[in-house]
Amino acid sequence: MAVSLIGKSVTTTDNKTALVSGISFDNGVTYLSLDNGDKIMMSNVTEISAKNKT
Repeated sequence: MAVSLIGKSVTTTDNKTALVSGISFDNGVTYLSLDNGDKIMMSNVTEISAKNKT
């Protein structure tokens, strides 16, 4: 489930890395709210990690 991603680090298709701070759904699409203020589609995630990459 997408909710289990909260607090995990994700890397996006444009190679940005951030922590997931929330989840939302709109018209059947899952969006992740990130700690950097971005909101991205789940389909734009290329990697999920347990810890924030620095």
